[in-house]
Amino acid sequence: MQPEGVGVIEGDFQAQLVGPKGLATMLGFVHVHFRPARTNHGWRTPGSGEMAEGWPDLTLLHLATGRLMFVELKGDGSDGKKRGKTTAAQDMVLGWLRLTGHEVYVWWPKDIESIDNVLRSAPSPTGIGTSANGSGTSGGGPEKPVGSVIG
Repeated sequence: MQPEGVGVIEGDFQAQLVGPKGLATMLGFVHVHFRPARTNHGWRTPGSGEMAEGWPDLTLLHLATGRLMFVELKGDGSDGKKRGKTTAAQDMVLGWLRLTGHEVYVWWPKDIESIDNVLRSAPSPTGIGTSANGSGTSGGGPEKPVGSVIG
């Protein structure tokens, strides 16, 4: 289940976390993910409202504990793109979720061991969590505080 940290695109990474054999699923989380669709204007994810453009990839809910997590997933760049970075819209939405007390993360494939620890741990008393690597940034260039971040 643990990726090598290279050669993992975002879709494959997501499958390692959710779905029938996903880590989060096996640990009792259910999830929602809104899939993009091809339009005449390129790929778009349906949604409306101020948060639609930057909404995180996964919303995870642990049925036994009620723990709610918002997770933005990023690929490692093996698909020919640069290593995933959060966009300005994602930073805004993740910041709003964090400011309102939610547990928010940005995860990369190389961090699967830290992700495992986060999923197995109890949520922080504030609901914000802590950074697994202490960076507190999205990894998207200059320091961009977005709450609890791994990457």
